Amino acid sequence: ARFQNDVGSEGHMAAHARLAGDREREARALVGMGRASVREHNFDRGLAESYQAIEIAREVDAKPILASGYYTTVLLHTATGRLDKGEEGIDLVLTTSRAGSDVVHQSYALTFAGRLKNWRGEYTEALPLQAEGLRLAREVLSALSAVVVNW
Repeated sequence: ARFQNDVGSEGHMAAHARLAGDREREARALVGMGRASVREHNFDRGLAESYQAIEIAREVDAKPILASGYYTTVLLHTATGRLDKGEEGIDLVLTTSRAGSDVVHQSYALTFAGRLKNWRGEYTEALPLQAEGLRLAREVLSALSAVVVNW
């Protein structure tokens, strides 16, 4: 039930953003709805919401939102056993996150790419991907810690 509330809240935000003509905020809310749908195991709805977010994020050139939308589709495809489709999506997440200086989704994608390699028994190939993803995550956490300490 909690995740249904998340979908509902994000849905209200998307509707308000749509009425206000704020396409970027609408895309961000749709990504949130897609993520909540993943947790709710409503995979078809999650894909639909994520693809809507991707379309809008492309229109407004919001690369971090685009990377987030792609990452959500990776989660959805792999959760439903479509590992090849998920792997294709990781390339989109990496390309978009790098272009938008989105280190968070770059880290997620590298770590998840390593996980997919592990699932396939490709342990040697997995290690550098996961190591790079974790290195980026540590950098982000270190930068956030510095901001909090100096705040």
